[in-house]
Amino acid sequence: MAKLSFRRRMRVGEMIRLAWEPFMANLNTILIIIAVFYLPLHMLGLVFNLMFGTPEPGIVPGFAGASAGVAIALAFIRLLGTIAIMLAVHSHLKGKDITWTEALNRAFPRYWSALGTGVMAAVFIIGLLLLLIVPGIIFAVFWMFILYLVVLRDKVGRAALRASRALVQGRWWRTLGYALVIGLFSVAVMVIIAIPLSVMFFLAPQPILTFVIDVLAEAVAAYTGIVSLILFLNWEATNRAPA
Repeated sequence: MAKLSFRRRMRVGEMIRLAWEPFMANLNTILIIIAVFYLPLHMLGLVFNLMFGTPEPGIVPGFAGASAGVAIALAFIRLLGTIAIMLAVHSHLKGKDITWTEALNRAFPRYWSALGTGVMAAVFIIGLLLLLIVPGIIFAVFWMFILYLVVLRDKVGRAALRASRALVQGRWWRTLGYALVIGLFSVAVMVIIAIPLSVMFFLAPQPILTFVIDVLAEAVAAYTGIVSLILFLNWEATNRAPA
């Protein structure tokens, strides 16, 4: 691909469009990560749903705990997959393609730093939301780039929080607006996918339809993750404040 120039301010629509090429170039890596890491847990959730359905509280005591366990495991594994996809796409944008195994090998050393920094930010944001909603929202936007800073710039903990805030400083509203548009784009794509699937799986049990949509949602999440990566790189390249 022609090397992208991030040194000019991009519009969010342009970022969404430009994400297509790196997404397709790394589609093999994305599909393998989904198949190896995400799919087994989604299948486990499907088994639980087919066996127990959606029981009323108290009817199947172990169901809620099992479902929560699958959701927590998926969240931890998804972080590793997200990091691997980010590294593969970032390398591609720099002109060097890497395999999915190389991406994972690079992701493992960064995993715990990313998890720890993410937990730190989450604790702060939740605390602010409990005290006053507005400060929680403000800092959630300020810190939206911490994962990219940990993985791509080796900033950990408070250093990542400060660097992310420096990137957003002076363009908080624009950052929020871009994030909302990216989120709405993801929702719109999922609605477009879900409507025909609902017709196709009309006679199938609801858990099967949910399973198919959840798996496809992983691919959509990978795409919007690439859009967010482009946003980060553009914000970084056009930032005048020191990180």
